[in-house]
Amino acid sequence: MIGRIRAAVQLLGHAAAVITDWLLISSGLLLALTSLVRIDVPLAKWVLLGCGLFFSGAGCLFRQRRKKNASR
Repeated sequence: MIGRIRAAVQLLGHAAAVITDWLLISSGLLLALTSLVRIDVPLAKWVLLGCGLFFSGAGCLFRQRRKKNASR
């Protein structure tokens, strides 16, 4: 019984981590695209573009590390 509960909690934790990774990637890409299309101030455009790419890169890095740890 305890083993099933522990497995269920681990599965929910993994699902939450995967969802947050994809949300981080998608929100970063959305921020980058929004900065390119809708922002007219050059400095603000590049700052927001950099932040969006950073968030997307961080999400990809977290996802890659999780895949690498799962294969061990």
